[in-house]
Amino acid sequence: MPKPPVLLFAFANDTERPLRLAEESKKLKKALQNAHDEGRVEVEFLPNAEIEDVYNAFNRYHGRIALFHYGGHSDKDFIELENGRSDARNLSELMEQEKGLQLVFLNGCANRGQVDILFRKGIKATIATEADIEDDKAIDFAQSFYSALAQGKTISNSYKTACSFLADKQLNANFLQDGVSWRSVSPEDAAPDQGRSIVFREGGQKSSQSLAWGLYHNDAPGALDWRLPGRNAMRSRLIALGVLALLIALIFILRGIDGPDPVTAANPPEIPLCPTFTKNATFRAAIFPFDAGSLKPERQIAEMLNKLNKEHRENHTGKDKFSAEAAVSAKKQEYFNEASLDSMLSECNAQMVIWGHARESHSGRAYGLKLNVSSPREVSIGHEALLAYDDADGFSFDDSLDSQSVFIFSLIDGYFNCFDKKLADEMEQRIAREDSGDTVNTARIHIATQYYIRNDKPDEAIALFNRHERLVNASPPLLRNLGLCYVEKNNFKQASETLLRMPEYALSPDFLRFRWRVHQRAGYYKRAIGDIDKLLNMGLSKAQSDTLQVNKSAMEKALQQAQLKKELEKLERKMEQEYQGRQWENAIQTAAKLLKIDGNHLRAAEVSMESYYSLLSGRKAKEIYIGKALEFSGKVIRRQPRHLRAHIVKMGALARHGKWSEAVPAAQKVLELDDKVYEAYECLIRGNIKLSKNGEACTALQQSEGKVTGEEYKKLDEVCGACCIQ
Repeated sequence: MPKPPVLLFAFANDTERPLRLAEESKKLKKALQNAHDEGRVEVEFLPNAEIEDVYNAFNRYHGRIALFHYGGHSDKDFIELENGRSDARNLSELMEQEKGLQLVFLNGCANRGQVDILFRKGIKATIATEADIEDDKAIDFAQSFYSALAQGKTISNSYKTACSFLADKQLNANFLQDGVSWRSVSPEDAAPDQGRSIVFREGGQKSSQSLAWGLYHNDAPGALDWRLPGRNAMRSRLIALGVLALLIALIFILRGIDGPDPVTAANPPEIPLCPTFTKNATFRAAIFPFDAGSLKPERQIAEMLNKLNKEHRENHTGKDKFSAEAAVSAKKQEYFNEASLDSMLSECNAQMVIWGHARESHSGRAYGLKLNVSSPREVSIGHEALLAYDDADGFSFDDSLDSQSVFIFSLIDGYFNCFDKKLADEMEQRIAREDSGDTVNTARIHIATQYYIRNDKPDEAIALFNRHERLVNASPPLLRNLGLCYVEKNNFKQASETLLRMPEYALSPDFLRFRWRVHQRAGYYKRAIGDIDKLLNMGLSKAQSDTLQVNKSAMEKALQQAQLKKELEKLERKMEQEYQGRQWENAIQTAAKLLKIDGNHLRAAEVSMESYYSLLSGRKAKEIYIGKALEFSGKVIRRQPRHLRAHIVKMGALARHGKWSEAVPAAQKVLELDDKVYEAYECLIRGNIKLSKNGEACTALQQSEGKVTGEEYKKLDEVCGACCIQ
């Protein structure tokens, strides 16, 4: 018989600022006494708890701890134990190992800051405070909460009960009294509750009551539905055993033979854990009913799944590919957590476990649904990072029976990468109706998109996600999967924008390692640096931290280069606008800024060259412009020796400067590059005449014939004049 879950309570006082923790401990013991005596839970109290006591208790009850409660002084980073403070970052590492941990209750002052740390470690739900709290109110709130929990209420309803109780009790009470005790680590900072609202869930419902306690959860469906195991479990087992023993004894008496051995009668054969499957089943869905009630709902879901499987195989070309089968266990299971679900999958050689609620109040809904995927679909970025899709397992799915069967069967179908368009359309139609509330529709979207993803249809998944943007933004698993779909499509910018919307509490080290690479591929280096900084603050090993520091340096360099590139592009646009607008001096100034950043910027040198050359017209003081035109034409030619326009500008500037001995060779170079340039022939004729080389001037005129237009040739002939007369 499995051992019951453990509720662990730790209390630590301060001699200088004593709290009434003994009274709190006594009242909570009383509230939970019956549940403990009935064997539904095991309650462990650590009075005057030291750091070693807490760690030893977690080790002693490893795998069984369902709730951890702390009472004492605290703040946003620490809880205070008898022999020192415990950092939330360290304690959360311990809690992360408890896969069955359902709730952490921090009954101290202003410890809301610890919630995000706990969520990063996978803690499902936390009760914490946003302000300093009075000692007597802390006792009343905790007593009311655990009294409700002991009566079978969920975490959510127990929290609401405690809030209502405390609000009513405060109606006629003074909020500030002389000698009141506060549960803050720093008593000098203690202040009365200043109207802080109860937060049912982050970004969700709020109460108008002015209380400091908030209930936070990590958006895992069903996180607040947990309750203590049913009170009738032990009694039902004993009654069943007694009745069975009496029936056996009665049979033997009626047959007139000796009765069975009393020991055998009192210990009937153990009911097998696993349901029975046929030999042909290649996919086994094991359904385990809740302890109370009949098996009717579980049998109904099994029948509907088997019916869908039969219809699917009859109409599918790959019908021999697989045979899924659902069967119900005869052994009811009252308490389940993630570890036990995994254990059932292994023990029953099943691919899916469904834990059903058979209580009337739950209408037989599938409370826990775990799909065992031996090779979950993962997305990689080169060889640098790897992240798996959130596989839609281990969550509550509160839906109608027929809708449950359709969506659960799609998980089975998708497991074999077997796509059925009709099934996909039916799921989308059910989602579009939005007839069952946000929680159910979120679960539907999660499963339907997973069906597309498993069948290599990320475009269809993206389209479905984007049709329900509001629900996706409120669900970290959906945001994660949408971002991964964009990565598969190599749309890194959209992936970066999507994954950036993930809440802080959902940022695990693996996720951050992947996301900073997405930001890098998208060119968002500042975001990548931010994620690396978050990783460096997570207490990683020295080797991991050293590698991240190298990556951070590379991202900082890439960021600097990206910012420089952005500044260059901005200046380039401005320079071109000024140049095209004939604002020569402005264009020269902007080009100078570009060349200061990048001394080899060819276009900036070209614009400077052309602008100075254009300024030569109509200017009295031309010397400086001629010099600059020559300077920048020289820079361009050094970068591109066959740059025709630069050679033309050089030739023209030398000619305007009267340096004919240099202008003539420059003109000859132009004609080597293009023998149809009129200005080069004109420069050759004028330059040779100036240099008293009429024969060479005449030769240039003769060479131009047929290379320039008729009108241009007439002009050159006029320039030559009598240069061809010997």
